[in-house]
Amino acid sequence: MTEQEGRKRTRGWILFVLLILAVFFCDRMLRRTPASSSSAVQTQTTQPEITPTPVPYELDSSQIFSLRQELNEDEIINPDVQAILLFQSGLIHQPVLQAEDNDYYLYLNWQTREYQSYGSIVLDYQNQLDQDDMNTILYGHYVYESVNADRTLAFTPLATLQQQENYEANRYVILLTDSNIRYYEIARVYDCPMVDTDDGQVAAADLRFNVTTYDEDYFQSYLKAMEEHAYYDTGVDLVYGDRLLTLQTCIEGHPESRLVIVCRQITVQDFPAE
Repeated sequence: MTEQEGRKRTRGWILFVLLILAVFFCDRMLRRTPASSSSAVQTQTTQPEITPTPVPYELDSSQIFSLRQELNEDEIINPDVQAILLFQSGLIHQPVLQAEDNDYYLYLNWQTREYQSYGSIVLDYQNQLDQDDMNTILYGHYVYESVNADRTLAFTPLATLQQQENYEANRYVILLTDSNIRYYEIARVYDCPMVDTDDGQVAAADLRFNVTTYDEDYFQSYLKAMEEHAYYDTGVDLVYGDRLLTLQTCIEGHPESRLVIVCRQITVQDFPAE
């Protein structure tokens, strides 16, 4: 074999080896491509998990579970328990009682049915929680500090809402019943003048807070009267057709007036049928 033929044969072997290596590496790349492509697609399509922003007035699931248990236990103690009233701030957290008249539980301990000077929180006898009443009315006593230094009894804590600086922290009110949770925000806080009659004191003619429904004409006059007697402007609008929750108690040193807090329903959360 000549030297020239030897060089040709060497180059031939080199080209053959390079061809084998090229085929090998191409095969490796093809085998890897589907996996890497799948990974790329997965990376592009995976979306970050979005956590819903909590609504400031709503209870979470654990709170709802606990409150429904509490209501059930209260109803076992006294079947006249109709609901639980609570402020999101914790200002008030009490069972709500209803009887055939509005006086029965005002001076009774709801658990023992024995006399109690500050009584229980009372739902107006006219209201029906399974109906869509325009106005749900609750009554509770105010306890003078000179009589009892505990400022948490019955509706005594509502007096703090006479000062505007206490409004924002206590603006959300909740009524939990057997079938739903009703969320409210305080719309008016006002001083309601009372009128003496043969049957006792009643609200002034244009401030009838203790009726379950209003026609549109009266509602407009009621709005105007509330604004005239309001302690401050809450910034919450009321319109005819709003569902209201009205809380009423006494005012220390002013037997001729009542403190009335009118709340506007924001939403209702129904419970699933059991």
